[in-house]
Amino acid sequence: MKIGFLATSLLLFVSVAAQNGLTIVYSHVNEEVPDFIDVASPARKKSASRLVCNDSMSYSYGMTGWKDPIKSNRDYGSRVLHHSAILDWRKQIIYGGSALASSPKKHFYLVDDLKKVDWIFEDSIKTILGFSCRKAFFTTNTWIQADTSFKPHVEMTSVWYAETIQLPFGPMQYYGLPGLVLEVYDQRYMGKHIRAVSITNEPVSIQIPAHIKIMTREEFRKKGN
Repeated sequence: MKIGFLATSLLLFVSVAAQNGLTIVYSHVNEEVPDFIDVASPARKKSASRLVCNDSMSYSYGMTGWKDPIKSNRDYGSRVLHHSAILDWRKQIIYGGSALASSPKKHFYLVDDLKKVDWIFEDSIKTILGFSCRKAFFTTNTWIQADTSFKPHVEMTSVWYAETIQLPFGPMQYYGLPGLVLEVYDQRYMGKHIRAVSITNEPVSIQIPAHIKIMTREEFRKKGN
C-alpha cells in the first residue's frame, strides 16, 4: 500500500489553500426499501449530503434532516464528522472520518488508497440542473439462496456525470468519472437514489489539522477496534 508507512501516532497536516471550487447539495432517498423494514426507519426517510471540491480535493458529508453540521468554519476537514470523506485525487488516497460518540479525543481519519472502478460508458444524455450529463455504470454479482441452491443476482450502479465540469468527484464513494457526478442510482443499497439539487461557486479550503490522528486500516486492526 502506498501509505503503509504511516504510524498510528503520526499526526499529519493535509491542506490546500482556498481555491475556486464548487459546493453541491444532493438529496438521498431509498426507492426499494423492503416491506419488512419499519415505516419509522431512517431507511425510509429522505436525507441530504454536501460535497465541496476544488481542482485537487473533495470533502463530502451527510446532513441530518437537511441541517448542515458545518455552519461557520468552512475549513473543511478540520472537524471530523462520522462517515465524512476527504478525497485527494493527486495522491490517489481517501480519508474516511470516524467520529466516536464516546469521546472527541478518539475522532480520527482512516486513510486508504482509492478504489478503482471499471466503469462502462453509455451514449445516453440527460440534463441535470442545466448541465448535459452522460451515463456510466458497473455491475456487482452476488449469490442468493433459492431452495437448496444459489442463483446469481446482478445489481447495477449507474451514475450521470457532467462532462463540462471536469472534476473526478461525486457524492460519497462515487468518483473517478471524467466529470462531476450529479446523479446516482445504486441497487446495492435499497435502490439508493442520489441527485444534485443545487450547485454554487465558493472558495474551498480542505485540510486535516495536525492534532487529528490518521491511521491506515492495518494500524486500525492492530489497535483491536
